[in-house]
Amino acid sequence: MENIIKTYKSFIKTFKTFIKTFKFLIKKTLLKNPIKTNNTFNKIKFKFKFLIKKTLLKHPNKTNNIFNKIKFKFKFKTKISDFNIYLISLISLLFIYLFYLTIPALYNKTWVQNTIEKKLLNEFKINFSISSEITYEILPSPHFTIKNTKILNDDLNNPKEIAEIKKLKVFIFKSNFFKKKKLEIKKVLIKDANFLIQPDDLNFFSRFFDNKFSKKKIRVKNSNIFFKDKKDEMISITQISKSFLFYDDLNLENQFFLEGEIFKIPFTFTLSKDVINKKSNILIKSKKYKIKLNNQTAEEKNTINGLNNLSILNYKLTTEYNFKDQLLLFKSLNSKLSNSLLAYNGTLKLNPFSLILDANYEKINLKKLFKNSSLFLELIKSGQLFHDNLNVGISINSSDASNISILNKIKLNFNAINGQINFDNSYVSSNKIGLLKVKKSKLILYNNNLSFNGDFNLNIKNYDSFYSFFQTPKKFRKPIKNISFNLEFNFFTNRLKIGNFKIGDIEAVDGVVDILSDFNSDDDQQVGNLIIFKNLVNNLFSAYDG
Repeated sequence: MENIIKTYKSFIKTFKTFIKTFKFLIKKTLLKNPIKTNNTFNKIKFKFKFLIKKTLLKHPNKTNNIFNKIKFKFKFKTKISDFNIYLISLISLLFIYLFYLTIPALYNKTWVQNTIEKKLLNEFKINFSISSEITYEILPSPHFTIKNTKILNDDLNNPKEIAEIKKLKVFIFKSNFFKKKKLEIKKVLIKDANFLIQPDDLNFFSRFFDNKFSKKKIRVKNSNIFFKDKKDEMISITQISKSFLFYDDLNLENQFFLEGEIFKIPFTFTLSKDVINKKSNILIKSKKYKIKLNNQTAEEKNTINGLNNLSILNYKLTTEYNFKDQLLLFKSLNSKLSNSLLAYNGTLKLNPFSLILDANYEKINLKKLFKNSSLFLELIKSGQLFHDNLNVGISINSSDASNISILNKIKLNFNAINGQINFDNSYVSSNKIGLLKVKKSKLILYNNNLSFNGDFNLNIKNYDSFYSFFQTPKKFRKPIKNISFNLEFNFFTNRLKIGNFKIGDIEAVDGVVDILSDFNSDDDQQVGNLIIFKNLVNNLFSAYDG
């Protein structure tokens, strides 16, 4: 009886909020047909008496005495309006209904804990390890809230934790609370969870998505996915704002949706999978960066064949691939970047992660590629490519630099190896002048400050054309074969420093050092101004000649 009284008191405040609404409802709808309404409330009175006898007091004689007293008092009352009768009946009905909703709060917590664990495993095929911190709530819909829950993988001999959940809400159908054995889960909500995924866990998730989901939804809110390597070091973090999964009866497919952010890039992820025919379709979108990726796959034996369509702004990449034994082989089909043809092929290994890519691009715009707001630099600034166990080798070749007419051929090598990024052995060439090559370089990300440092060598093929391009005065034009120098560029401050300038084997003289010092310390460098750059080069030749 004490539990009933406590439960009643906890919902008294809730009753008051409903009374005003029910008054209006009665005036507008119920009283339009008083005869029918009166018959309805007579039935309610009978059910109310029956429920109290059966569930609350369990003392029939005492219950009859109470009702007789109530009936006697009502008879003695002077003229009770129909409205008050209806209002009292409606409030009584509301009280009964709310009390009915509170019945699961009386269930034994250990029974609830064990029952929910079993039902989640049987219906959703997910191994939840539920704590005893369980509370019951009726709003917005009857559910159990469980704190500090874990999800384990499907290894029965050595189960591994793959998720920590601060709040797990299990919503239940309210069809029959009197028979707790008929408790049925309606849907599940996971809040404030951290999913911990390592390469060894990918097989578990693959098996999970290959099996048919439950028709009941699982929702995830305000959570994170931590991707770690075998050494438990962080590779990436995906923030989940909302997500859900269920089996779609209409289309006979598993449905999975996720909205979140990775590498500071907001995106949505949608998966539709036909588990019978082993076909799937993935759609990834990022409105901020105008990214859209559509991936279709079909599985045959142990090989996955797929077709991938990726569009970024006006870039459209179509890739055909096959995946077997942790190795992905891929090649392009009629791909374009800014209306220029692009052909590529490569390999991708998942464990350990390794990407090799060779690409031939009809036209390339170096200014756009290294623009501060470019997706390429945003990815580098995120810091995720500076990972000790990440190996990426990308080589891009082009026969046309669309924004620099003097150049004929470009080779850009991007290497991310064991936490270090460089552009070693990249070059640009001009048939008229010669070859400019990056000998040794590195990208440095420190305190959100991204900078490039590289040693360059210019091998001059025709020094007359070289001098002509820079409009060097004839008195300074001497035969030269190569020039070497060091460049340091800060992408955040847009400042350039030039050092170790040397023509041939001749070390820099004092005049050269002074000129470079003045340039490096100038607050208004105007790095993109070609006239200023030509003047700088000619001043250096003049200093050498002097």
